[in-house]
Amino acid sequence: MVGHAHRIPLEVVTSMLEMADMAWTALEHRRGGRAGDAEDDEAAQLRAENLRLRGILADNVAILQTIYDSPALSSDCPPDVISS
Repeated sequence: MVGHAHRIPLEVVTSMLEMADMAWTALEHRRGGRAGDAEDDEAAQLRAENLRLRGILADNVAILQTIYDSPALSSDCPPDVISS
């Protein structure tokens, strides 16, 4: 269980880094101000990447909800942490 416990947070961190990288890339492209078809293609690529990252985020939310609902992990936490 010790090895497995470190895997989930790394997946979440990896996804967050991907989202931060995508946000930075979008900011750089916004500053560039290109015109024409290249801008439309780029916008389509950004939308596709945004959808991909939303899917990853939804998966991570489901993982976090599973962790939150897990009685094995909840018993290790102080009562004030798990109270609703």
